[in-house]
Amino acid sequence: MKEQLSASACDLVFRNGRFYTVNPKQPWAEAVAIKDGRIVRVGANADLEECIGPHTEVVDLGGRLVIPGIYDTHVHLITAVQYARSLCQLPEPPTLPSVDDCLSVIKKSFEDGSGIEDGWFLGGLWSPFTFGMEGPTKEMLDEIVGDIPAFLMDMTLHSVWVNSAALRIAGIDKNTPDPQYGVIAKDPDTGDPTGYLVEYSAMALVGRHIPKLSLLRRMALAERGIAELNSYGIVGFSEAGSEEADLAALNRLARDDRLNARVLTRSLAVQAGSIEEDLPSAEGIAAVAAKYNTGRLNTFGAKIYVDGSSQNDTVAFLDRSTPFDMPYLYEELTISPEQLKRVVTDLDRNGLPIMMHCIGDRAARVALDAVEAARKANGKNDLHHCITHAFFHSDDDIPRYSQLGVSVNIQTWASTDFDYGAIVTPIIGEKRWKKAFPYKTLMNAGALISVGSDWPCVTASVNPFPGLAMASTRIDPFYPERGVFNEEEKLTMQELVPMLTINGAKEMGLDKISGSIEEGKFADLAVLDRNILECGLEELFETRVLLTLLEGRPVYHAEDSPMLASAEGLKTPEMWR
Repeated sequence: MKEQLSASACDLVFRNGRFYTVNPKQPWAEAVAIKDGRIVRVGANADLEECIGPHTEVVDLGGRLVIPGIYDTHVHLITAVQYARSLCQLPEPPTLPSVDDCLSVIKKSFEDGSGIEDGWFLGGLWSPFTFGMEGPTKEMLDEIVGDIPAFLMDMTLHSVWVNSAALRIAGIDKNTPDPQYGVIAKDPDTGDPTGYLVEYSAMALVGRHIPKLSLLRRMALAERGIAELNSYGIVGFSEAGSEEADLAALNRLARDDRLNARVLTRSLAVQAGSIEEDLPSAEGIAAVAAKYNTGRLNTFGAKIYVDGSSQNDTVAFLDRSTPFDMPYLYEELTISPEQLKRVVTDLDRNGLPIMMHCIGDRAARVALDAVEAARKANGKNDLHHCITHAFFHSDDDIPRYSQLGVSVNIQTWASTDFDYGAIVTPIIGEKRWKKAFPYKTLMNAGALISVGSDWPCVTASVNPFPGLAMASTRIDPFYPERGVFNEEEKLTMQELVPMLTINGAKEMGLDKISGSIEEGKFADLAVLDRNILECGLEELFETRVLLTLLEGRPVYHAEDSPMLASAEGLKTPEMWR
């Protein structure tokens, strides 16, 4: 390629930078040349002089750090923008709001109309820690919103708070039984529903009555969300749990050349409360995917929920210190192990990479068993199936990731206690809690690890840098007095940056064209305001992205970024608000 390059061949040259390439053959460089969206030269400043012609734009980076564009491999994009960036926005962690704090926000949002959409009062994302295991009540909402139906999701997206009007629309009363793998919380004295619905099958009893978003509304939400991702250096993401309407919106953006990210969508194959005869077939999912797959949009993916959430005590553990008392068919599992094997084998046969939601060690084991069954039935292939969350593991299962070619999708914010231990320790015991979030152990056992924010679940922002601070120090920056959690599981920044970039690209099947700064790959880059490889906790937490490039084209620039002529007039996230 170098021999074919002429002096005027390049559109853009960056020099005087510190390029951390994530390419072991050439870890560092000073300069990069770009032509037609691809990297054509990586090297020292002097090596790129011949790439500069009369029409080449040259940018002096002034020693700033540049990393490959970031991949967030677990996002709920449209849900995040709808419920966390518009409508009624309830207080989120790290601070724990009081009940009165929440009610005050709801009252203001109702009065100014910001929470009302299509005749419903909608919003989120409240903390289960605020209300305790009993959850919030319909009466709290009734006093504020009256007969307008209300639907407020919690920060885990695993439970919802509704009012009396919403319950009436759904036909839920004291005689309504709990759906499979769901709970309609009821008053112990009267038997009346309290307005607290736990897990998806119960949430859907009300959620199915909310008017569907239009195509244009979905497109606007997606475009606004992607602009926010771009502002944090993110050039690609995996949409974890898509419906066909989401695929249609993303497809339209792609066809209009407005999809400023590479996207892998994962259509929902198994959700909590699924009945086997009601599950979509793998062939059906693949047929729908084929309608929308185009360009930067890869619609061939699937998502399976294997267990639930710790806040709701619906996590599948191999053994428990306390009895499990929820009335679910498969105890904590959302799906029987044998059924899961059949589903995974069919999806694998149809070329659909699968993400499996597993928090507990039992969930992880049955998920790995399912992939093992698929490998035996279908043979090995290039699909990167992954387990997301992976908070707890049996020591026996950790080597199986590399053996089976299953990647681990971690949330770096889940590296410290963050009040999680108070929920989990009574269930599994102190000894097992101290082995939570074993990311270093998984890496050392050969597992491919990528990073997904799970935005808007738990985390209020898709910003990856606070999570890097927590994973590299195992200290909660909001509660540093709690000290280091499980110190032997610390990851270095040299280990974390590849997880954010090349590993994420690989999990999404894009590592041949993106994920590292190498000649021939697309110029997907993030220019940072500091050297994150040498930062402490506070500095990491405050890291800012100055410029994000996708295929050599700026999709985000900060006001104090190295300005490109092609960035003029670029719409920034602030302009969407």
